[in-house]
Amino acid sequence: MVNYFEKGLRGTVVVSIFTILAYLSGYLTRLFLARTITTEEFGLFYSVFTLFMFVCVFTDLGYSTALVKFIPEFLVKKKKELVLKTIFYVFIITFFLSIIAGVLLFLARGLLSSYYFKTPAAMPLLFVFVFILAFNAVVALFSSIFQAYQNMFRYGLLSFLNKFLFLALCIILFYLGAFKGVFLPGIAYFLTVALLVIIFAVPFYRKIKHFELEKAEPKNQRFDKKLFLKMSRFAFPNLLTAIAGTFIGYIDTLILTYMVPLAMVGVYNAVLPTVLILSQFGGVIATVFFPMLSELWAKKDYSRMQHGISMIYRYCLLLTLPFSFAALFFAAPILRILFGTSFVIGANALRILSLGMIFLTLAQVNFSVLNGIGKPKEVTKIVVFAAVFNTVINLILIPVMGISGAALTTTLSYFIMLAWSYVSMRKNIQFKAEKSWSIITLSFIFLGLLYFFKRIFSLTQPSMSLYLEAAISLAVSFLVYAALAFLLKCITFDELKRILKNAMRLRGSVPASVPPKD
Repeated sequence: MVNYFEKGLRGTVVVSIFTILAYLSGYLTRLFLARTITTEEFGLFYSVFTLFMFVCVFTDLGYSTALVKFIPEFLVKKKKELVLKTIFYVFIITFFLSIIAGVLLFLARGLLSSYYFKTPAAMPLLFVFVFILAFNAVVALFSSIFQAYQNMFRYGLLSFLNKFLFLALCIILFYLGAFKGVFLPGIAYFLTVALLVIIFAVPFYRKIKHFELEKAEPKNQRFDKKLFLKMSRFAFPNLLTAIAGTFIGYIDTLILTYMVPLAMVGVYNAVLPTVLILSQFGGVIATVFFPMLSELWAKKDYSRMQHGISMIYRYCLLLTLPFSFAALFFAAPILRILFGTSFVIGANALRILSLGMIFLTLAQVNFSVLNGIGKPKEVTKIVVFAAVFNTVINLILIPVMGISGAALTTTLSYFIMLAWSYVSMRKNIQFKAEKSWSIITLSFIFLGLLYFFKRIFSLTQPSMSLYLEAAISLAVSFLVYAALAFLLKCITFDELKRILKNAMRLRGSVPASVPPKD
């Protein structure tokens, strides 16, 4: 008998590893581009890229989720012809909508360049993204098919390669001197999606060749209105959640592009991914523990579930708080080390967002719990409200505060998500955040050690490299922090052994959450 719990945990671990690698690759790409193109060009590329990601939501319309939902069902029922039709319908819809979006983008490129991006350099970059839209539709289809077939390795690998190939091609094209300025990342991303189509075309073909298309009966080749309506009824509610999530993720950059100089947009697109690294800890932990919480709820084992939620909160706070505090107090040096002096102007935005990452990390945990106990509609309501709030307050604060206004709005949105989800969760299950005050105290000790080393090095070794100073300070401070965490029993060896043992012994895989946006 299949152990679905073990399959789920294995799948989430595999996807989580690829997600971390993908995020690191995406972040390294930003670090590389920040050093090789101007701040204005950096801002222009990520402004156009954000518009592209926003458009992609409307070229999908939620049908990819319908594909993931219905293919496993049809495979179990041995209805191979419906599997093929589902894949074909989703491909036709998404590819056709991508072509329409590409044509509209092509026709509007002049207006967008003049009145939205306010630079003629945007026009040729928009032209490149017209072709990227068509290739991306195929890549997105591959991703959905691998998820539907529960092949989490290929699903995660595609996500990782998307980011890694982009980084590698940016570096290669730069050193070849083939393209300069904003064309460098534009052409690199076009080549990335084209290569992904080539790389995964063979696994896709192998996955469906056994269906023997040429032997299909004529009646099975006709348009299946019943199947299409079934897919549509499932797709459109998911579209609402996807749009809301997209607004939260991208609306700040879209509004900033229109209201502030592109250089400031570039600074914001360096600051936000920097602090989003902190939320990845909570996202991975929540993903790995989600199937456990779901199983415990099904078994009505509420006491163990309460203990599990408390443990997740504890680990999220342990991994997030010290680094959030460090980002809060050392924002300017962090940006100077990572991106250069031209990005230090974003220090205030980084300070504000560092607090928001604490809220986002715990909100992710709460969403996992609510989904695990069968309350996904509650999550949808929270995300939709946060998206509307984010859009409205951005329009108010960005003209007054610039990127700091966008950062404040994002942080407030994350706080709303945390507060609302916490109240909803507490209505169904009670728990206590264990060792929270101990962890807060340890975080201040971690911060104090960083400040202590900063003062010592400035007095005794003023000529020391900033990179070496940061490496030594972080390494020693974190070792002390970890040792004290074990001493105060915020972490125990037995607990870690159990988690690692469960993760390493598992077999199989099932669909997991979509990797977060870069």
